[in-house]
Formats: sequence, structure tokens, C-alpha cells
Amino acid sequence: MCKWWLMNPTHVKISETIADIHVIDTHEHTYPQELIASRNPSIVDIFEGSYIFWIAKPPAKRDDFKSLVKNVREISGSAFYKACSIAIKDIYGVNVDPPSEEAFIEASNLIRDAYKSGDWTRRVFRERALIDKALWDPYWDIWRESFDPELFKPVFRINSLLFGYRRGAVDHNGNSPYVFEEYLNLKVEKFDDYMNLIDRVLEEARKRGYVALKSALAYDRPILFEEVGEDEARRVFDKKGLGLNSRDVRLFQDFILHYILSKASELGFPV
Repeated sequence: MCKWWLMNPTHVKISETIADIHVIDTHEHTYPQELIASRNPSIVDIFEGSYIFWIAKPPAKRDDFKSLVKNVREISGSAFYKACSIAIKDIYGVNVDPPSEEAFIEASNLIRDAYKSGDWTRRVFRERALIDKALWDPYWDIWRESFDPELFKPVFRINSLLFGYRRGAVDHNGNSPYVFEEYLNLKVEKFDDYMNLIDRVLEEARKRGYVALKSALAYDRPILFEEVGEDEARRVFDKKGLGLNSRDVRLFQDFILHYILSKASELGFPV
């Protein structure tokens, strides 16, 4: 019955129609082409970008394919691995399911050669995946200047702005809001200075072509944000990081997020 369904003309027509649909990709963290190429990429980079190392141990050395095979074989039945192996076969023509050293080496050579082409990322997105535009969140460099504007529309990740309660505090990606002092030629000493920094960051993001704001705060804290008065947030900031407890941090962050949302509405930023 299953084979009949796969050969059914209606099923075939639906599958072909879906395969020809062009789409807008609403969630991408793709590294810039030149950054990937500079790493002398291999299948290890593909696995890393596909979240496979969330559930499998990465090899101690990037070229230790024997260990890589052993590690991913344990999770090769997962959706992470199945989706990635299908993509590798479709794009590079190599079957890595089941995992083998030979297949990993062959795929790595093809991946390395492909990224020598300056337009490889765009070709995969546009020609293979039929993705016309992608909303792009460069979490590793939230003020990223280098990207393909024909393909990517950047979104600004707001997480770091909630960590201004203490210099040295960073979000889960290691980002601090105080890097924007240098970018915007500002100096933050008082609470009002910090609120001005937030205003300037969001306004400048708009000017730089960011099309939306993004919160990934579920990786940093619970996502229940209470209504908090400005006086409470100011009190926490004025402690300069001394004697802060978890409640202080939560109050400050709750206020800042609500402020960012109001500013987003003012600037016409989707969130």
C-alpha cells in the first residue's frame, strides 16, 4: 500500500509542485561564505552547523574521521543526522548514511572544493533550496557588516541589551552591550546613558538595514517578563554590579525587554 501511494499520480504531482515552490527562509545562522572558506571546511563544519554535535561528541581533532564515525554512528538514527545526510547526498552526491570514513573523506573533499567558489552559499540557497531571501541572525557577531545583501536580510538579536546591569555580564553567546560604546562613540556611566545606548543601537540597526529584532532569551532565562517600573531598573543599574542578586537581575531585564518592545513599535520593527 505504501508503494502504491508513492507511485500514485496525485502524490507525484503534489511532490513535484512542492519541490518547485520558492520560499522565504525565516531563520538562518549561516556563516559568511568567506569565513567558512577560510576554515578549510570539511564535513565536520556541516555537522556542527546542523546541530549534530548537540547530541554527538565532536572529534578531538577535525581530521579524525575514525572517531567521528564512531561518535555519529550512535546517533545516526536521529532526525538531526537523517536530515543532514539527505542534504549531503542531494548537494554533494555522497551517501554518508550509514557513516563511514571513506564517505566522510570524500564528502569533505567535495565540500572544501565547493567553498572555493565565491558564490557557493548563494547557489545552494537559490538553486538547490529555492530560497529567495533569508532572515539572517549572526549571533556570533551581532553587528556584522559582511553579508550577501541579495540573499540575506539581517535581524538584530537583542539578548545582550538585557545584560547591561553589570559590566562583564554577557548573554549565552558571550555578547556584551558595552561593545556598542565603541561602535557608536558613546560612554555609559549613568542609567540614562544606558537607555540612550539602547535607543541609539536600535535606531542604528534600522539605518543599517536590519529588518526585524529577534529575542533568543529563552537560552538565557525564563521568558516570563513582568511589568517593572523604571525606578527599580535604575536602582539595580546604580549598584554597578555590586551586591546584585537574581531578583535584581530579573527586575532589570524585565524592564529593559518591555522598553525594547515599545521602542520596536515606535521604529516599526517586527519582533
